[in-house]
Formats: sequence, structure tokens, C-alpha cells
Amino acid sequence: MPESDLSFRGCVISGYGTAAQAVDLPKPIRDFLGGLEYQGSLNVALEQPIRFKPERTVIPQEGRAYYWAAEINGLRCLISRGRGHPLHIVEVIATCRLRDELRLNDGSLVEIRVAPNLADDLTWDTRLIWKLFWGWGRTTWYASRKYRRLIGIFWLLRRRATQSPQYHLKLFRKVRLDAVAVCHLNLTRDSKLRGGERQTEILIQTLSEKKFFKQRVVVSRRGPLAQRLKNTDNLEVLLARSRLAALFACRGVPLLHAHEAHAAQVAHAASCLWHNKYLITRRLTKPFGNNWYNTAIYQGAQTVIALTACVEDILRKRFPGISISRIPDAWNPVSSDLEAATAVRAQFPGKFLVGHVGAMDSPEKGHEVLIQAAGILELRHPELQFVLLGSGKLEQDFRQQAEGITNVHFSGWSDVPSTWFGAFDLFVFPSLQESLGSSLLDAMRAGIPIIASSVGGIPEVVTEECGRLIPPGDPEALAEQIVDVYQSSELRQHMSQAGIERAKQYAPALIAQRHLDMYRSSVYG
Repeated sequence: MPESDLSFRGCVISGYGTAAQAVDLPKPIRDFLGGLEYQGSLNVALEQPIRFKPERTVIPQEGRAYYWAAEINGLRCLISRGRGHPLHIVEVIATCRLRDELRLNDGSLVEIRVAPNLADDLTWDTRLIWKLFWGWGRTTWYASRKYRRLIGIFWLLRRRATQSPQYHLKLFRKVRLDAVAVCHLNLTRDSKLRGGERQTEILIQTLSEKKFFKQRVVVSRRGPLAQRLKNTDNLEVLLARSRLAALFACRGVPLLHAHEAHAAQVAHAASCLWHNKYLITRRLTKPFGNNWYNTAIYQGAQTVIALTACVEDILRKRFPGISISRIPDAWNPVSSDLEAATAVRAQFPGKFLVGHVGAMDSPEKGHEVLIQAAGILELRHPELQFVLLGSGKLEQDFRQQAEGITNVHFSGWSDVPSTWFGAFDLFVFPSLQESLGSSLLDAMRAGIPIIASSVGGIPEVVTEECGRLIPPGDPEALAEQIVDVYQSSELRQHMSQAGIERAKQYAPALIAQRHLDMYRSSVYG
């Protein structure tokens, strides 16, 4: 590189234990370097803080990291820095194992050269905050888990001393009230896409397609929605490390929509601090804690959206006098995958497939009842095959219960279970407790006959025309109904057509329009 290039000195440090291991680098990086004999990396702590310009990366952004062209001790390389990494830490990627090639150990000094105008000027407050957290001999502490926990509570300041991407929360920037019309909050940290998160995604994407207004969504960086929503049009996606971060993201938005319990707490706090109006979607039939905090949260909402009448009844008994509106879930617009359905059916040639979809985190989805029904029918009707789609902390227990029962198959987790419905001949849902069950809507839309428990809000969705209802926790009744539906192709055809017709009431566009009307009445009504 020319003499005019920027030059930085630093020392080699240990990282998280992966620098000496092979890593799976994206193809653009391998192509840029001309191949990698050894896919390793080297961590370097620079002598001074430097913020590199994200827009000057030589490779399109990959995942959570940025890449810039550089040289280290005369060798061509890439330097990388992830989102939120300290301003004095870089990772060096080269075509060889740098520790061996340059004979480096922890503490060895290296020189890194980059193109001119690659680094941003740091403001005085950024330098001060960096000095506070990482100066005075602590520059290599970033790899210490204990140190990260100690300074975690100061992240509002610490973010000034990190490589902050453009999408990070602009905590001190005022936003015009008309810039974002509604802010969705869903702070679940579960990496799997549950029903509530799937419904949040469907609503946001449907509103985005209609181009009604600009939306903002605040989600946990560990949750499943962060990646799924990042390319949605007319949507601002903010990742929050904590509820405190989510609270600041609510500034300047006239209306908040909380989609789960933690989000409701944040919305209430934002209402107290900045007078935001907020809505809450209540999905569960579980009882509320009898405390003043829950009362304040729900009484402070403009409206609480209940999925079904049973959820509404529970809300009215616990919080008399609050405003409640009933808006159900919508079916998943992702259609069945014919190729995937064909592959599933190929595993069970000549079988009548009885499908079930549900997380295996609690007994309330009725897996035990379903397994018992399968055991009853195993010898009487060997042509029946039960396919259970889902996973969770109780999966191993359910597998043990199904040991020796040959007509039960566990298919594991799928983020898009609706693509499997094309393979099912019958859908069973023997829940012991359920507010609605959005997978029932997907089954009806796919034209699959349904057998479900008569609990919670299920009878509001599954009518006698499109399905059969059984008492909860009764494997004998479930087995009997499965045989009746299996033996009558005429009955299955009738239930299929009735289900398709009933599913029209739960189309995403209709459900989104009802939410839109609610937003307008909450802000302007």
C-alpha cells in the first residue's frame, strides 16, 4: 500500500477461543482473498480507538460483521469488526494461519495499514467514554465474560465506544410524530418462531404490502423476528438488548402495539414517561397475577385485543371496565410446498397421514393424548400414520411415551409448518388448554379435515361443518373420531370444502384491516 495509507499499531490478543479454529467464512470473502488455505483469524487490540466507515467496506455486509481491505505486516488481509465490538478491537482474516506465518504470540506487536479516508473522526465524548470503559490497561478485557457483565448496565454509554451500525437505536435523536405511525413490540428471546411471533410477522408484512403507513418494530436481537423482518418494505427494525433499550425506541411514536407480556410492560412504561398510547394483544387463557402492576398495565391501554371470546371473558373478570376488542389470528399466507409434501408422503407409502403441529414445551398441546390414541389404533388400523411436527423441552418425554408404537413419527421443528399441510390427510389438535390455535386456521385454509378438543377458543374456530370436537384428555374419543373420518371419504370432502370456505374469514388482509381500524380509532378516535 502507498505511504499515504493509514497505519495503526496493535498487539495480538486471545479472543473467544475460536481464532485458532477453522471458521465458515462467506464465499465473497474467500473470493476476495483468492482462496483460503487455512480459514483462521487473528484478534488484534489497537493502541487507539478507531471507527471504520461501514459504507467503505469492500464486501457487502455479511451477517453481523463488516469487512475492510488491509495489510498486516505487509501481508494482504481483511479486517473485520462486528456490530457492537469495541473501537480498538479488530479481527484479521488472511489466506494463512497468521500466528504461524508471522511467528506471533499473545502480546506481539503488529502493524495494520488501511486505505486513506477509511476511518471516521471520533468526537471528544466518544473518546472519553472509550477511555472510561477500555482505557488504562484494560484494552484486552473485552474477552472477559465477567467484565462484559459488569459494564452491561452502562450499555447506553458503552455503545458510543463501539462500532455502531446504522440501524442501532438512535436514543438521543428526536423523531417526527408523523415519521412512524405505529411501533410493534415483541421482545421474546426464544429462537424458535412460535405462534405469537408468527402472527406478529404476518400482521406487519400484510400492513407493509398495503403501504398504509410506515411501521417500526422493536424486537429482541436474540429472537426469531430480527432476521425475518429485516427486508420488509416501509418498516424500521430496531434490535433491543433489553427492555430498557426497547423503552427508548418508543420515543416519538404516537401508538405502540404490544404483542406479548414483556412488550406490554415496556409500552406501559413508555406511556408513563412519554405519554404514548398503546394497545395490547392478549393471546393466552392463563390467569393473571393478582397485583397492582398488571392492573395498571391493562387499565392504561387504549384497547386490549382478545383473540377469542374465552380470552375476552377472562379479561373482563380480571379487569372490569377496560376497553376490549376481539380480533382473531390470521392464517399463514405461505402456501403448502408441493415438493415438501411429496417428500413427506414418500416416507410413508400407502399410509393415511394424521398430522399434528405444536411446541413440545408443555403438556397442554395434548401430545400424550395423541400418542395414546395412536397406540389404540396401531393394531386395529395399521394404515394410519401419525406425524408430529414440533420440538421442545418435553420432546424426549413424548418420545419415551411413544416407544414401541410403530405408527408415530416425530418430524422435528419447522419455522413454516404450513408447508407441511399438503401432506396431511387429517389434522388433529387435542389440546388441553388453548386460546385459539393458529395452526387450525392453516389446516382449514389447506382444506384438511380437523379433529380438535372442545376447549378455550377452539369451538369458535372449528364448527361442526369443518371439523369434529372431542372432550379434552380423552384418547378413546379421539381414536373413535379419527376412524370415523378416515372411513368416510365423503365426510372428509365435505369437511374440506367447509374449512376452505370458513378460512376466508381469517384472511391476513381482513385481519390486518381490522387492526388498522383499531389503530386509527385509538389515535384519532
